Amino acid sequence: MTMEPKVHTLFEPVTGTWQYVVADETTKQAVMIDPVLDYDKPTGKITTRSADKILELVAGEGYTVSRILETHAHADHLTASRYLQNVLADRQSASPLPQVCIGERISQVQKTMSMIYNIPASDLEDAFDHTFADDETFTVGKIEAKVIHLPGHTPDHIGYVIGSNVFTGDSIFNPDVGSARCDFPGGSATDLYQSMQRLLSLPPHYKLYTGHDYPPESRDVRAGQHVSGSKAVPYTTVAVQQRENKHVKLGTEMDDFVKWRSERDSGLADPKLLAQAMQVNVRGGRLPKGDSEQMKFTEVPMMMARSVKVCLRLYFYCTSYTEHIASLSIEIPESTITMAEVCPVVGTTNTVLPPQHPSFDANQPGLVCPVTKATTDHHHNLHKHPGIFDNSSDLSNAEACPALSKIVSRPEQQKMDEAICPVVGTVSSVLPPDHPSTANAKDGDVCPVTNASLGHHKGKVHQHPSVESAPEGAVCPVVGHA
Repeated sequence: MTMEPKVHTLFEPVTGTWQYVVADETTKQAVMIDPVLDYDKPTGKITTRSADKILELVAGEGYTVSRILETHAHADHLTASRYLQNVLADRQSASPLPQVCIGERISQVQKTMSMIYNIPASDLEDAFDHTFADDETFTVGKIEAKVIHLPGHTPDHIGYVIGSNVFTGDSIFNPDVGSARCDFPGGSATDLYQSMQRLLSLPPHYKLYTGHDYPPESRDVRAGQHVSGSKAVPYTTVAVQQRENKHVKLGTEMDDFVKWRSERDSGLADPKLLAQAMQVNVRGGRLPKGDSEQMKFTEVPMMMARSVKVCLRLYFYCTSYTEHIASLSIEIPESTITMAEVCPVVGTTNTVLPPQHPSFDANQPGLVCPVTKATTDHHHNLHKHPGIFDNSSDLSNAEACPALSKIVSRPEQQKMDEAICPVVGTVSSVLPPDHPSTANAKDGDVCPVTNASLGHHKGKVHQHPSVESAPEGAVCPVVGHA
């Protein structure tokens, strides 16, 4: 007997998008599907109202999210995948980072959109944590899920079969809406017809969960049945679609559908958020480096700005540190810099301890670190580094870290090694004010606190200006503290 998941449905009314949380109730493992990031085009303001509702549901049910699934690169809304991933990284610190996933043909869409919107290749490399092959399987808890290729609306489009539920994205709409447009680059009315036939060939009792709904007034559904004040419906069964889909019900010939769909698409205007959605979504949910004529951001939530491509969980940059980073002559996209608070001792609010940090109970109040003088009361959110190093590991080799290996192996990123240390994270070019003088130190001398050799950091760190004559209450222009 097929195990069935619990399906939670959330409707985003501005773009008419259905979002889903699918869970194994026995293990409390869950996935999110097609989450929406709210973007107001006239003002350039990003909000997370829709995504926060998903987070509230997940927290209320006690779920642990393992994956954030995209059916395709959406053209009508921005994905909230990276915002959700960053929030969940903090909330689920004891679990692996949720993967942002999409179909493997996203590379075709990325290639096309990079030419249209002049997107740098570096922004698209490893933009997603995992790309699914056709018919690939994975699990939601103990429930098997399968990926199926459903091209037509876009060439990269996939669906997810979980139990007897199929999350179809834009490959089929509810029967009284019918089908989605196919005029995007790589789209095909012929492919869409065949994808819809594939869905209609599934067992009659299977539920087809759609990616969008635009309910007509004539729909014979009570407003509020699924969504307050709306006739929107998240799914119908295969049997109902076979009998009632106004574009491809049983007996519809492919030539007739292709002719009608092509004529219909030729008169459609571009989606309102096409340029904005594509530029964010092909980047795996990360924001472009800066504004353009087609896209501007006036307000960006803090956890959205934490889309640090370098290392999603280990290193977060801070705006107060941009002067130090700039002094290293290293290009770091502005969109990777977070608004996080800055620790005046170590510079960054890294939530993961160095690999060889001694064990301690972070929940025990009053403990004080003998090196940084930090207390567990203040740093209760710290987490142990994953156990990937043993006593024989060479911590001076950044390639040993899976988060940094791809960075240090690319020639154009070699200079990043000067800014990111595999032991302490980001490296300040200015030593703390009370750091002992290194003027008479030799290249082979080793710091007793960080184990860093002077030879490795020669010419990269500088003595802090004297603060002896600073007036009481003076504020450091870098860290913003007295």
